[in-house]
Amino acid sequence: MIAAFYGFAPQMVERALPDLWTRITPEAALAVRLEGARQCLAEAAEGITGLDEAAELLRTATMQAEVYGRVLGAANAALPWPDDTLGVIWQAATTLREHRGDGHVAALVVEGLEGCESMVWRIALNNGRGRGMAQPSRGWTDEEWQAARDRLHQRGYLDSEGTATPKAHSAYRTLEETTDQLAARPWQALGSKLTERLTELLIPLTARITDRLGQSYPSWINLPTPARDAS
Repeated sequence: MIAAFYGFAPQMVERALPDLWTRITPEAALAVRLEGARQCLAEAAEGITGLDEAAELLRTATMQAEVYGRVLGAANAALPWPDDTLGVIWQAATTLREHRGDGHVAALVVEGLEGCESMVWRIALNNGRGRGMAQPSRGWTDEEWQAARDRLHQRGYLDSEGTATPKAHSAYRTLEETTDQLAARPWQALGSKLTERLTELLIPLTARITDRLGQSYPSWINLPTPARDAS
């Protein structure tokens, strides 16, 4: 299980699994996750049109996502499709997110970065912003964080003050390009016109969700902020 959760501390994964399944079954956990997503999306989606079309476009794209070597992407792709619009949107978005995440992990492994190193490196690229959320949520101790920082300094990714070097920024650009390439198949299959149409349909929903997240957005992973010309 540790291998499936690259950026998380092994001790955090070991504490959670398999102990979690003594508290709730996998089937119940999936049902609760889906229902919670439905309820949250329902509040944000009120009054927004075009979501039925968006759900079908998302489903179409998701069904073209290759699953070989994609542990979490494959696990989500194997789930049955919900029978409602918001459930489909959630299921598709989750599968595509994990599909992209699996590809990103592969790119990080090629770069030779360990889990904690990838977190320290990412926060350094953010000028230190987000450590207070990222480190505890992934379960890394201060000692592990510092050790990863020292290794990154030795490799030239960080300077003596822990600031990201030009090498780190260059590696980041390369990693993001590789991740984009590995995540491209669903969108290539959907085609540029329908992908643009899907973006147009989802902007009102994503903009509203972003507004509700408030100060917690943008996140430390620098997700792009959706356009503000729709509500």
